[in-house]
Amino acid sequence: MTDAPQVTPVILCGGAGARLWPVSRRDFAKQHAPILGGASPFQRTLRRFAAAPMFAAPIAIVGAEGRFMAAEQAAQTGVAVEIVVEPEGRDTLAAITAAAALIARRDPAATLLIAPSDHLIPDEAAFAAVVAAAVRAAANGDLALIGVVAAAPSTGFGYIRPGASAGPVGRRVAAFEEKPGAARAAALIAEGCLWNAGLVCMRAGEGLAEIRRQAPEAVAAVEAALDAATDDLGALRLGDAFLAAPRISFDHAVLEKTDRAVVVAGDFAWSDIGDWREVWALFPGDVAYVWHGAACGRGGREPSGGGFCGAVADHLGQGPAGAGPRRLPLAAQALLVCGASQRQGPLGG
Repeated sequence: MTDAPQVTPVILCGGAGARLWPVSRRDFAKQHAPILGGASPFQRTLRRFAAAPMFAAPIAIVGAEGRFMAAEQAAQTGVAVEIVVEPEGRDTLAAITAAAALIARRDPAATLLIAPSDHLIPDEAAFAAVVAAAVRAAANGDLALIGVVAAAPSTGFGYIRPGASAGPVGRRVAAFEEKPGAARAAALIAEGCLWNAGLVCMRAGEGLAEIRRQAPEAVAAVEAALDAATDDLGALRLGDAFLAAPRISFDHAVLEKTDRAVVVAGDFAWSDIGDWREVWALFPGDVAYVWHGAACGRGGREPSGGGFCGAVADHLGQGPAGAGPRRLPLAAQALLVCGASQRQGPLGG
């Protein structure tokens, strides 16, 4: 009896740093912010893959601004990771195409799992079990998405509608729906639709072939960029031909057009930590939290040293009538003041 081949995680580690501002910035995107207990979402993602023997060493696709932070945080975590540097962010189609093409050159039969770098999945065992099911679903060349069983109607997530059976594992993807209104989200859940978590499993050669069928210009640009790639202080820096890849998401360019998409349901806790309200919901208790660097404290304790700090307190006084409690995420150079019911929008200076 032989061991099953390992799955190579491909961690998408770009982003403009717009979410969770001001803790997250362009050169310090959300996935690197040490929130939720001191570890960054990227570090938690690395640990999730390191915890299961089914995963090979991950590949992180990063922008030039974050490549050293990604390497430093991986070293702190003790997880070996291969870093591929994009000369410029071109959205997820180019990043995923680069990963599929790179892995296909090494082994076309290898299986890869596309995963965001900034999501929270506490149950590592449940996650690994669903990935194993997705690997089986992708074995015949399909692109196997993991759709999360929705915990509640959400207007911030996309939804996947499962269709006909795709065999022993998974169902054909019947449709995608992007960020519906509240009533529509509730209806979608009632109809059995799943949250789109950005998790996609595929065999490298067959996945690349399907990308070529749907977006040949992206494959041409990426393959030229790989041909011109250079070693840059231990990272693989893609050539400038990468800039010719269209700036579009993998979902829009490939998944919404292909007839090879299947979905496997994942019934585990999941969050994309997409805004401050989600962060507050994940903090247990009715206390103030302060974080600084890799350390997280409670009760409003003042951090020492330099760098950035953030504070989230449940009750910091009332604003204008009807505004409700204020919560104040703090940073060394900027301050966001917003109502507790708001996700990102500032109320004023």
